[in-house]
Amino acid sequence: MTLADGPVFRVLIVENNEQDCVAVRKALQRGQSRWEIEECVRGEDALERIRKKPSHYHVALIDHRLPGMSGLVLCKRLLAEGIPVPLAIITGDGSEELAVEALKAGVADYIIKDPGQGYLQQLPVVLQDVVRKRQDIAARRKMEIERDKVIRELKETLAKVKTLSGVLPICARCKKIRDENGEWTQIEVYIRDRSDVRFNHEICPDCARELYPEICKDEENAPAE
Repeated sequence: MTLADGPVFRVLIVENNEQDCVAVRKALQRGQSRWEIEECVRGEDALERIRKKPSHYHVALIDHRLPGMSGLVLCKRLLAEGIPVPLAIITGDGSEELAVEALKAGVADYIIKDPGQGYLQQLPVVLQDVVRKRQDIAARRKMEIERDKVIRELKETLAKVKTLSGVLPICARCKKIRDENGEWTQIEVYIRDRSDVRFNHEICPDCARELYPEICKDEENAPAE
């Protein structure tokens, strides 16, 4: 598969250092995947841009040291609004406390700009991993929603189905059923009240000959047309 055949990842780089921004852009372009790159230098601008297109970006790479709104504050704002863009913070002077706070807030990854710029080699892989993890979460969530829907529909269907089981006391002569209260009920009434069955009363041929012998005899002897 050639590079042109692979998926396209849309990334928003929020970085106020022009040299770092150029380095990140080149690192992504040298990677094995295709990237559509957009850039901005302020957290406020990034917030508005992502708000307008909340499902457009596959990932946002946000520098922590931004003029005005910091990268961490930007991430917290986006997360609080439930915007479905996976976020990665990148910083050159971060701390363990900042990393812990970012990850606890829901940031997907935390990247340190090391002096030797070794992070640039790993950056495409890290961002792809962030995107795929979010896609896996979304896929699992979709499956869970579909599963819950099936379970709910099945429960609703089963709730509508009434079944009869066990031994029923039935009169040997009139065929009435003795219910759980000791009352004798016509068999069709007993079944109707405990299921979705409804009866349409007719007379079978055997009973018709017993009840109306003359009529049945005349019909049997009538010449065929």
